[in-house]
Amino acid sequence: MATSGRSFLAARFLCGFAEGGVPTTSYGWAGEFLLPAHKPRAGIALQIGFVVGTLLVTLGSYSSGEHQWRALSAVVSFCSLPIALLCLFAPESPRWLHRAGLPARASAVLHRIAHLNGRGNASPASIELTVGSGAEEKATMLPPLPRDEPLPNPLSPRTRQQPSLFRLLVVDATFRRVLLLLCLHWCVYSALFFGLSLHEAHDVHAALLASSCQIPTVFCTALSFDRFGRRSTMLVLLCAASFACAAMATLAAGLPAPEGTHALLSTIGVATMSGSFAGGYIFSSELLPTDVRAVGLALCSQSSRVGGFFSPFALLIKNPAVPYTLWSAAALIAGFSSLWLPETLGEPSLESLDDLRALVSRRAGRHR
Repeated sequence: MATSGRSFLAARFLCGFAEGGVPTTSYGWAGEFLLPAHKPRAGIALQIGFVVGTLLVTLGSYSSGEHQWRALSAVVSFCSLPIALLCLFAPESPRWLHRAGLPARASAVLHRIAHLNGRGNASPASIELTVGSGAEEKATMLPPLPRDEPLPNPLSPRTRQQPSLFRLLVVDATFRRVLLLLCLHWCVYSALFFGLSLHEAHDVHAALLASSCQIPTVFCTALSFDRFGRRSTMLVLLCAASFACAAMATLAAGLPAPEGTHALLSTIGVATMSGSFAGGYIFSSELLPTDVRAVGLALCSQSSRVGGFFSPFALLIKNPAVPYTLWSAAALIAGFSSLWLPETLGEPSLESLDDLRALVSRRAGRHR
C-alpha cells in the first residue's frame, strides 16, 4: 500500500520495530510454563518456525517473481493476523501475576497447566507460587534448587525491589561477564546470518539450499546440546561458521574453486548460524536468572539487532574478501568465548543472581 519511498520506509520501520521483540518475547513467555528439561524444545520449536517461515517466503518469492513483492508482503501480513489473535487465548505468566498481586489468577493458570499435564486432581488453592517445603515446590512444577537455606518469598518487599540492570552491570562482575559475552554472541549470530543471507539473496537456488539445510542443523544442535553440552556445541557451530567465512574470503581473493563452492560454504555459514540462534535462546535463558531474565534477553535481542544493522554495511567494502574476514574473526572470537561461560547441562533453573554466582563457582571448581 506504500505510495512513496518515505511511506515504504516508515512501514518497514514499524514492521521491524514490532517484529524485533517477537522472538525473545515468545521464548520468554513459553519458558514460563516449561520445566528446565523441556525448555530446549521450546527454543528448537521457535527456531524451526523461523526457518520454515524463511523457506516459505523464499519459495513465495521464487514462484511469484521479483515484481510481485507487494502481493507477497500482503500475504505474509495477513498470515500473521491469526497468530496475533491466538495470543488472546494464551495464559498469562503465573509468575508475573503473582508478583503483580493477583495470586488467584496465578493459581488458576497453574491449575490449568496442571490439568493439561494430567494433574488435574490438584485444587487451585494448593497450587501457589510460593517456595518452601518440597511438596510446595513440586506443586509449582519448579525444580528444587540445591540450597541449604529456604528461598525468599517472591512477594516480599526485598524480592520485589530488584536493582536496575545498569547497577547490576556495574557492581556484579559475574553477571556482567555472562551478559556481555551473551550480547557478543547474539551480535555475531545476527551479523553472520543476515550478512551471508543478504549476500546470497540474488541467487534464489542458493537461498533455498541454505533455508533447507537449516532444519537438520537445528535438530542436530538440539541433540548435541543434550549429549555434549551447551558450551561445546556453541564452540563447534561458531568455529564451523568461522571456517566457512575464512574459506569464502580466500575464494573472494581470487583463488580458483569448483562451481558451487561459494554457495556451499555460504550454506554452511547460514545453517550453523541458524543452529547458533536456536542454541543461543536456550543457553541464554538458562544462564540468566529469573529475576533478570526478561531484561537480559531483551538486551541480547538488541545486540542481535545491532549486528544485523551493521552487517549490510560490511558488504559495501570494495575488497570482497574483507567482509568474510571480519565475520570469520568475529565468529572465532565468539566461539572461544563460549568457554568462559558456565555449562548449564544438568543444572537446575537459576532463580536469582546468587544461583548464577554459585553455578560459576561450582563449574570453575570442577575444571581446576
